[in-house]
Formats: sequence, C-alpha cells, structure tokens
Amino acid sequence: RTAPPPAGPPAHVVEMPTDARAASIYRLSGDYNPLHVDSHIARRQGFESPILHGLCSLGHATRAVLDTVAGGDQRRFRSVQMRFASPTRSGQTFVVEMWCVSPVEIIFRAKVKETGAVCISNGLMRLHPAASL
Repeated sequence: RTAPPPAGPPAHVVEMPTDARAASIYRLSGDYNPLHVDSHIARRQGFESPILHGLCSLGHATRAVLDTVAGGDQRRFRSVQMRFASPTRSGQTFVVEMWCVSPVEIIFRAKVKETGAVCISNGLMRLHPAASL
C-alpha cells in the first residue's frame, strides 16, 4: 500500500539533525560498504560525497514520528513502511512531516532541510492503541 501525504498541511513537523559522524558510527551495525565513508568511492558511484546508511535515515524518521505521536512509547510501535526517495549525508537535518490519519496510523515524509529534497516518501507508521485504565 502506498501512503502519499494527504492534502493539507501536516499535523506535526519535527526537525531531526544527524551527527556529522553518523555514517562512521552506523558502520557498527555491520554495514561496511565504503560508499558511506570513502569520498573517492562515493564519487565513483555517482555521488558527490559519502551517503548516509538507509538504516540511519529510517531510524531518525521513525524516532521523530514515535516521539511526537506516541510520546516515545516504543511499546506502541507496530509497523512502518516507507520509500527511500533520495540520498542523505551525515550532518544534514531531516524535517519530518506527519499527518495523523487515525490514532494508530500516521502518514509521514522526510525532507532534507539543507536542500529541500524529499528523502523519505510514502511513510506509514502503525501503532498499537494507547493503553487505558
């Protein structure tokens, strides 16, 4: 299922900066592809500079949504889907826009603040309902 943003302004907009060392740190996740840290290899593959790991982009975007809509309660996380739309780089800031379709479904996208490019599109996070007593 695709999840394009609905018409109208987002309900929430959150900025999530990335650390300039993020690509080096994310190598600890086991992805040793030199595309993420070696400028020469990145240029050979058609990029201006090393690009950030998709896992890092995914983490920053989903954290912004979970923190904003579910108060950071990780137990409410059910699922996420999204599309990587363009590469990002360490040190850039994600601008995550969110539309609350229901209390448990949030459509989101992320842009790179420095360029305005959409880097994550068709995002859909599903949550478990909030617990009530």
